[in-house]
Amino acid sequence: MADMKFLLTTVGTIGDINGFLGIAQTLHKRGHEVVFITNPRYKRIVKDVGVEFVSVGDEDELRKFVDSPEFYDNSKAWKACLRPLFLSPMRRLYEVVVEHYVPKSTVVVGSGWAFGARIASEKLNIPMATIHLETQTVRSLHDTPLMPPPMIVSRWVPRFAKQLQFWIADRWFIDPQLEPETNRFRHELGLAPVKRLLNGWWNSPERVIGMYPKWFYPRQPDWPPQMVQTGFSNWDQSSVTAVPEELSEFIESGEPPVVFFPGSNNVNAHRFFEAAVAACEALDQRGVIITPDEADVPPLPANIRRFAYVPFGYLLPRSRAIVHHGGRGTASPAIAAAIPQVISPTTFGQVDFAYRLTRMGVAEIIKPKAVSAKTFTRTLERMLSSGEVRQRCQELAEKCTDMNSLEQTCDLLEELIGTERN
Repeated sequence: MADMKFLLTTVGTIGDINGFLGIAQTLHKRGHEVVFITNPRYKRIVKDVGVEFVSVGDEDELRKFVDSPEFYDNSKAWKACLRPLFLSPMRRLYEVVVEHYVPKSTVVVGSGWAFGARIASEKLNIPMATIHLETQTVRSLHDTPLMPPPMIVSRWVPRFAKQLQFWIADRWFIDPQLEPETNRFRHELGLAPVKRLLNGWWNSPERVIGMYPKWFYPRQPDWPPQMVQTGFSNWDQSSVTAVPEELSEFIESGEPPVVFFPGSNNVNAHRFFEAAVAACEALDQRGVIITPDEADVPPLPANIRRFAYVPFGYLLPRSRAIVHHGGRGTASPAIAAAIPQVISPTTFGQVDFAYRLTRMGVAEIIKPKAVSAKTFTRTLERMLSSGEVRQRCQELAEKCTDMNSLEQTCDLLEELIGTERN
């Protein structure tokens, strides 16, 4: 397995990056050369992991996207993400992959929106694996993940109606945004045009890996045959970021706190944190608020502390519950920590993750517009006092104990070395 090179690429929020950093760190520890290709916004954390960083994309464009109101509107976010995630990095990403490709010893690993890497893989016959961290990014007409409005894909909706909705979404909304620029670039490279890009083309024909366990989202009959599930990566920055001394002192000084985290970028954070403080006061509960922006946080009493960032691997097992936005990078370590979750999802895969956790009995949902001191207080009181919720949390946490998903994922990636298509 010597002299193996892995080119990893993704973009998005820090949750998307962390999901790939766990893979990068594991491959690096196995002695492989790892090149992490992403937006310059994440240069520091990639460097901290100890792998090579290559910049692709525009930092200001990504920042404007994740800070925009559209990012938190489930009916608009999909359209707002197409340029910063799919199209803007495409040509440069292609060039970087070509520059770093070494025949017979290179594998490309990318998220679905890594169009430039997907095209390079096709043009040069480079083995590639597509990684899906979210349930929502792999389509199915059976147990269909919740989709943004106006799509209606509930269990009672017939499969032919779901299929029609996906066709309409592709034909009239998604492809008109993605297809022209993508196919112009493909034409320049001598590649045939493609259609319905998110219906299948964005998946590598060699390997697709869904990083969520079968007990969370069972395999569907119409998934790509090359798709394999491993499990939640549950990687955070604890291996490269020290736990703040103030946090460890706070944790050891009293009862486990409730954690409040509205996501790494949330335009409604001020209202969220005001409700958090009021709920802690009403329940006589200690709290930890996580946000880098101190301006979003109201004056805090002594029983609540704010931190810019805290590794969840340390904090959540020492907490009573977490109130958050439903991101995979938050929800999955909370499952492993066996704590109840109160979720206020806004967009992308958050909604489907929250829905599945409520079905499993370990979470309740509060709609973003309903966030208030009253809803936080009542929901937390109900969740913390429920023996049934505690039992379900423990049962799911036990399922995580043998889930060595990063090692399994890297095993699957190593199998692709030297498998160039003829």
